[in-house]
Amino acid sequence: MPEPRATVRGELARRIIPLTLGAETLPRSVSILGDRTGQLITEPVTAVLVETSAGWVLLDTGHNPALVRDPALAERFYRGADKPLLATGGDPLEDTCHEAGVELDDIVLVAVSHLHSDHAGGLRHFARRATPVAIQGAELQHAMETPQADLELQGIFRIDFDDPSLNWQVLDGDTRIAPGVTAICTPGHTPGHQSFLVELDGAACGGYAFAFDAADLTENIDREIAPGGLIGGTPEQAISSIRRLKSEAAARGLVTVPGHDPYAWPALVDELSAEPTAPAPPAEPTAPAPPAGPTASPSLDPLIHGRPALVIVDMQQAGYLTSSGHGRYGIQQMPGFSDRIRRLVEILELCRHTNVPVVHLQEVHSRALDDFGRELDGAEGVHFIEGDAATSIVGELRPLATETQIVKRRYSGFFGTDLLDRLADLDVSTLLLAGELTDVCVHYTFVDAHQHDFHVRVIEDCCGGSTPQSHYAALDAMEYLQSRARCTAATVTAALISSDHERKGASS
Repeated sequence: MPEPRATVRGELARRIIPLTLGAETLPRSVSILGDRTGQLITEPVTAVLVETSAGWVLLDTGHNPALVRDPALAERFYRGADKPLLATGGDPLEDTCHEAGVELDDIVLVAVSHLHSDHAGGLRHFARRATPVAIQGAELQHAMETPQADLELQGIFRIDFDDPSLNWQVLDGDTRIAPGVTAICTPGHTPGHQSFLVELDGAACGGYAFAFDAADLTENIDREIAPGGLIGGTPEQAISSIRRLKSEAAARGLVTVPGHDPYAWPALVDELSAEPTAPAPPAEPTAPAPPAGPTASPSLDPLIHGRPALVIVDMQQAGYLTSSGHGRYGIQQMPGFSDRIRRLVEILELCRHTNVPVVHLQEVHSRALDDFGRELDGAEGVHFIEGDAATSIVGELRPLATETQIVKRRYSGFFGTDLLDRLADLDVSTLLLAGELTDVCVHYTFVDAHQHDFHVRVIEDCCGGSTPQSHYAALDAMEYLQSRARCTAATVTAALISSDHERKGASS
């Protein structure tokens, strides 16, 4: 049960992991009350994992992906507005927690800042786990007593949280909910909005005050401007909450973090990935983990330099066919092709939304079999014959007319093609590689891009190798050439959002 704030301060939190669960493009007026610029902002959807002596605590849960991906549900709940972009092709909360080394069963407490759909959509995971969910009583009361149609117009979807098996821990005011974690009331955005103070052991600062939607942007905090779209609150109340949050943070030596800032959030992710925190108690010896790449401290080198381009390598219909090791479509391939497609679709949609160039590479061979060269000397059989349905690019990733499509005959996208000229025309500096096979065409394209002096990032959970072992070996080989080569769909999502806003800021 949460402890009253009046109790002794006690232990501090051990570690913070910020999560980027997706992005939303919204009018700036949603975040800055009274804004009349008409500017659209692509803002990250955020959550936070906090490691404490009592276990992992999760602050906010992101969207319910079913309401975004299902056309009928999306029409019902988003009513023709721009749908959110999800960070992964699966379940963003589950996937990003797993990537961070935390499973949902490891979480001992969930706390929600409020019940808007981008914060409460993952609560369904905890309905039958009996995990306590801390919420301010005023927030829950508003959500349960307001007519459903009115709630949906406010962006609050009862389907996300109206489940009798949720183990609500209803708070009445400021409460210390876990060692080093305090919920403080910050109403205004919604009637029972709460922010969180996380006092961190071993950090360069004292910890962080996570505003969530009490302050979407750094501008809300610095200039003490109320967020837009207030529900049941006044601008004065919202500004009072910002001032109180700043005061509480200053008293504890905490850095105040806005909830949806496209600059501040990626910077925090980089900061916390690079800054060592207090070590956890020694664990019992375990068996060696699967290959996970280099163990050196993360570099502060940015993920994206200059203008990026997404390069999709050989995502063709043959990937859906059962590999037999022989025949026209018999290239050996590790499992999970459909999952990789789902993740890559999300990245592709974000690139299209933020005007990042997209290049589609497609391997195609003549029916005369006179252009394979030495490709058939190894394990591969005849594959990707022109005119065959299995040679076409998968429907989910079909190129737009405005996107670059390059047919290649060999493994590298640069060999015998005009890819280098196309990238020069686009003024691209960083390539984001995804596709198949990690150990063959992705790897060879990476090496040639590296030798042409591009910054190259390979989105490892959007790539598949001939076998899992070959996949990991190729990732290690690419990381050897460029120390930040390996990245994931989630980290690329955050970096693209940040890069988009840097470009817009530079042009304004």
